[in-house]
Amino acid sequence: MNMRNSVVLTHDLLAIIFAWVASYLLRFNFAIPPEHVEFMFNNLVFVLLIHISFFIFFRVFLSSWRFSSLNDLVYISFSIASSGLFLVVFFSIFYGFHGIPR
Repeated sequence: MNMRNSVVLTHDLLAIIFAWVASYLLRFNFAIPPEHVEFMFNNLVFVLLIHISFFIFFRVFLSSWRFSSLNDLVYISFSIASSGLFLVVFFSIFYGFHGIPR
């Protein structure tokens, strides 16, 4: 993995972590109950792995940011939508949405 891909991967990981934690903070008005904090951090690694797996599957990291095209935007959009849908299905099957912010 070259330096550019490492920077892009790090940025994406931080953005995913921020979005995951922000969803809990917004859901609970910045006062997350302790049982939800534990659930949030226990599932963070799984959420990261799923999103990064879909980014790799859709080859999001192979595109050049200097010359991005509409096609790259479509791949990024499909990657985010697919990984989000996968997580919704996973959490609904295994947890019944218990612990997931609306």
